[in-house]
Amino acid sequence: MENYLLTFIGIIVSVILFLLSYKQTIGAKKERIRSANLEIEKILVRRIVLEDFTPLIQDIGRLIEGKARDYRVGNNELLSESQILNTIYTRILETDFITQEQREKIINRINSAILKSEDVSVEESDIINLPSSRQKAMTKSILPIILGIVASILGTFLSFFPELRNYKSGQSVLEIISLIVGTLAISFAVTMVFYIFKKYKDSTDENSKISSIEKYILFEKKIEDLIVKNGYRIIKSGDIYYDFLIEKYNNKYIIEIKNWSRPIPLTVIQKIAFKMNELAKAESAKKAIIVTPSSINIPKDLMNYEFVSIVNIKELRNYLIHSQKPV
Repeated sequence: MENYLLTFIGIIVSVILFLLSYKQTIGAKKERIRSANLEIEKILVRRIVLEDFTPLIQDIGRLIEGKARDYRVGNNELLSESQILNTIYTRILETDFITQEQREKIINRINSAILKSEDVSVEESDIINLPSSRQKAMTKSILPIILGIVASILGTFLSFFPELRNYKSGQSVLEIISLIVGTLAISFAVTMVFYIFKKYKDSTDENSKISSIEKYILFEKKIEDLIVKNGYRIIKSGDIYYDFLIEKYNNKYIIEIKNWSRPIPLTVIQKIAFKMNELAKAESAKKAIIVTPSSINIPKDLMNYEFVSIVNIKELRNYLIHSQKPV
């Protein structure tokens, strides 16, 4: 019975040591990232509301870089300029502490910055510097495993130390060793269970610049594969004004990818649609298609553009499949 009690104590001590070390390392970094994002949001909201400040993408980028240094985290670990602007837009829209007239003026001021952020394409350097899936998995897993091993060793040692000091020659060495090894293994397994539970709980809060870039790249790759699969020829890709210019049956189409994960102001969507409509005319394209991950409900009077359609990826697939050869 005494041996089982020591095993139980060893497991409890190991878990406590693991949770304390996790909080001081991985947990502390997550808290710094969260605090930095909140600080950036508060600063911009105050300046925009109280001082009529009109933010530029460059200003937000410099603020992100400065706060990343202050909180000792990486730039890419904080929210992107676009994500911050969308958060601020939401805060302005939901607050009851300003008048409707003030709200409309503020939204009109920040809309230009939101529009600019949507026009910024993913930089090649950002893609090159992205860690691989294996690298990310190693980075995220190796430290918790090390912490779990160290905590299990210390917890087991602390619980069995009095027993080892009082060791009698008549006791079975093999029995004590097997008990220590068993306690160590169970302690490590329990600490990993706690880690997996904690990771699952925190997973919904992870929203970084790297993940947004990865999502954009994957979304663009899906659309490119869809274009090629349906027999379209890519005339141009990566243009500063659109993502793809494609052609089939002597009909040209412009494809613009918008991986919007949050609601976008209708005025911003309208400006983008207007720009795409003009580009379609300039390129003699039959249609300019804006592709988003999910459907967007837009009033018809705001989307009265002859050459523009906003579709999700499923609607794009149907459009490409049913494209008919001109008679």
